[in-house]
Amino acid sequence: MIANRYNSSNVTIIMKQKKMFLCIALPIAILCVVAFGYKYYCCDMVTEYFQVTYYPQIVKLYSVNWGYGREYYDPEVKVSIKKYENDSIAFSTEYDKASEYYESIKEFGEDDFLKFVNDDMSPNSKHYSEAMFYNKEIQKEIFLIKFEHTRMFDVKTLLADIKKIGIDSSKLEEYMKKNKIIYEFTPVWTPDLEDTPIALTFGGRRNRL
Repeated sequence: MIANRYNSSNVTIIMKQKKMFLCIALPIAILCVVAFGYKYYCCDMVTEYFQVTYYPQIVKLYSVNWGYGREYYDPEVKVSIKKYENDSIAFSTEYDKASEYYESIKEFGEDDFLKFVNDDMSPNSKHYSEAMFYNKEIQKEIFLIKFEHTRMFDVKTLLADIKKIGIDSSKLEEYMKKNKIIYEFTPVWTPDLEDTPIALTFGGRRNRL
């Protein structure tokens, strides 16, 4: 009888100790999870890259030889998210891609462009579409924006805003400061139009196109 009471008392004590342990350990565990989550999402910085493709104001080729003045396409900005291990890999990869693309455009597009020029730049020329594609793609510029942010940051909003800002460095800097974003803006590729038919056709200066 005494033994049963003793065992019952021990069980009660053990249960109370377990309950007390849970009351102490559970809040600590929850606090640790919350603290880890806060640090992971709100404090730890991650690095990402935006590739910015910029198409400058480009003349509508059909308007070059008509008597009503030239018409132009508005500048265009395309932005995409890129994943790279470091800055060196990011720049070299983007530069190599841009250089290779530029050379391929020159190789496969110049002939059609010159044929279009020889057709007096008529919109009825069968080479018109190819000439327009060449005229646009040969002039595009490539930039990289490296930025650091917390995982709570809305990257999609930033991407949309960069599309609106374009490559205006002063507006970009103002935006980044306002949103407390650490960033680096690096030109990757600016085409040399002096060695293309663009220079011969339009007097050698893109701002005259």
